[in-house]
Amino acid sequence: METITLKSQLKKQKKQLRRNLSTLNYLFILELNREDLSDDKRNLDIQNLKASLQREVIRNTQFISDYKSQLK
Repeated sequence: METITLKSQLKKQKKQLRRNLSTLNYLFILELNREDLSDDKRNLDIQNLKASLQREVIRNTQFISDYKSQLK
């Protein structure tokens, strides 16, 4: 890939990683501060969203690592 394309993809992946980490942080705070612990549907939705975001964080991190190694 061209250097310009790699740099733009690297920037895009870093932005997405920050967004995903911020969302995970928000979900963590929601879990800590929730008042209704008996809402199983909500808990399941939060857990599924967290799992999906964690996979995305891993994927973003792999892309960032790959793009950085190609730029060297």
